[in-house]
Amino acid sequence: MSATTLSPSSFRVAAIANLLAQGVPLEDVQILANHADPRTTRLYDRRQRKVTRNIVERIPVYAESFESEPAAPLPSEN
Repeated sequence: MSATTLSPSSFRVAAIANLLAQGVPLEDVQILANHADPRTTRLYDRRQRKVTRNIVERIPVYAESFESEPAAPLPSEN
């Protein structure tokens, strides 16, 4: 990230995300960020994104294990 892409908003996002990553309760971060709704604060939580990313990265490995097995014939509908 270059200096031209930094803004006060990017510092705010980083601060909120880091507080959540350090385990500060969502309600406390919500108050510090002056968010009326906790769902807004939850958008900054990167911890859930890491889990999702890890699950997505595992899908090809899981799918490859099925590719080596022969496909079962489909049952006829007669």
